[in-house]
Amino acid sequence: MKGILTFGLIITSGIVCCAQNIQTKLSTEKMSDFIKLEKSLKSISYYPDADIILTGDEDQPLNFKRNGRMPGGFFVRYTFRKKDSTITDIQYDYNLGELKEVSTKERFDHQNALYQQQDSLSKVFTSLYGESTHIGDIDPKQIEKTKVIRRQDYWKSADGTKIQMSITLTNEPWVFHGKKIPPTHRLQISISNR
Repeated sequence: MKGILTFGLIITSGIVCCAQNIQTKLSTEKMSDFIKLEKSLKSISYYPDADIILTGDEDQPLNFKRNGRMPGGFFVRYTFRKKDSTITDIQYDYNLGELKEVSTKERFDHQNALYQQQDSLSKVFTSLYGESTHIGDIDPKQIEKTKVIRRQDYWKSADGTKIQMSITLTNEPWVFHGKKIPPTHRLQISISNR
């Protein structure tokens, strides 16, 4: 498959490394290609607990949890058209989940590793698609001192594919749209040709 980016996440507590494949070319790929990819990665298929809203021409998304030796999980959701199985949207989500049981040092190690991942992917996407438009900013020197770090980047390829990457890093509970959120380390990437 064209357009596969391979990246490694290194978490300094125990130096755990896990490579993941990020697919950015969607125009000609079929769902069967991605099922083969997930089988080759020994991913686990699952059904989410949440309701899923689909547009008229989309089929039920397929969800996978990729195997890895890191805490939390790396999740992938593929949405595709009913009539020809072409991919319309891929969601990649690396989420450590709630960090209540993790020491402060481990939180900072995970936070720095996830920031490094976001930064390296941002450089790759920028080299392929040009500068992003973004909301928020990250000062690497202030990561451990800032309560909530959020940044969203947007790119658009020549063929119309849209890429969005967002990162949220917190080590303390925080409030988002009036809802209390526990400490969170999360990197999400959405690739869409809708």
